[in-house]
Amino acid sequence: MKRIGILTAGGDTPAMNATIQGAVVRANQLKLEIFGLIKGFNSLFNPRVPHVHLNPLYQEIPEIDPTKGGTLIGSSRDYVDPNKKEELDLIAHRLQRLGIEGLICVGGDGTLNGLQPLADRLPTVLAPKTIDNDLGLNYPDEPDKWVRVPEPNTKGGYRYEQRESHAVFDLEYIVNYVTPGYATAVYVSASGVERIRTTAESHRRIAINEVVWTPVLTRRSSRVWQKAMPLIRNAGECASEDAIRSLVISYKLFGTREWFIIHHTDCGMELFTNETMPELLEKSLETARLEEVKDATQVGAASDS
Repeated sequence: MKRIGILTAGGDTPAMNATIQGAVVRANQLKLEIFGLIKGFNSLFNPRVPHVHLNPLYQEIPEIDPTKGGTLIGSSRDYVDPNKKEELDLIAHRLQRLGIEGLICVGGDGTLNGLQPLADRLPTVLAPKTIDNDLGLNYPDEPDKWVRVPEPNTKGGYRYEQRESHAVFDLEYIVNYVTPGYATAVYVSASGVERIRTTAESHRRIAINEVVWTPVLTRRSSRVWQKAMPLIRNAGECASEDAIRSLVISYKLFGTREWFIIHHTDCGMELFTNETMPELLEKSLETARLEEVKDATQVGAASDS
């Protein structure tokens, strides 16, 4: 293998440029050329496959800055359809014409889905990017659930078989790997909380800092997040069972000891009834307005009484 490609897809995270630089550094060590594909999967649909040589003469180009947010080579949300075989063959031909023998895709779940049909045509690797830090194992032996079984009649001469699991799901056993961008996201969020906290204390006010939801936190970073405030949204005029359940989980798993409940009147969600929703869906599956419903006046009047 002499030349590989790398692309970034989906939303940007703090460590995408750092991931690109890491790939370039390793490529230089292995004497591999690496091309950056411009605008992610979108470049694969362009006959010219817009790209940039990231390590000419095995030297990193100066534009790569691992401390800069976003992605140097751009991103998109274009989708590679696994059912369009001719299109996939054409993409493989374009990469082959460039001399690209392997592909690194930096992205999340959507990128993984687009990557899978390409994996049948050339070696591919997914570099996961998510600030949620939700990449890991439910228990240490989870990879051993799938075993390779010899099968002479199948392609490759083997198949994978899932063994019965005897593991117990418990937070104590979860193995959580730190994903690219997570540390930066924690630092930025924690810094924001610190700054807002001093302002709130100075003016004797309550400040709400909304951060992206992190499902499972590592013990190392949990002390930082103790200062953050989990935000539980609930549409309607009262706390639903789901909202109460979320509060219980927050109390049991994340140590929340105090709650601040904000209630407002004349909530717009009160105007939607079981009779209203079918009419909205019948008109269009896209965004609809309540005024389009025939009995909107009656619905509004009923909620005002």
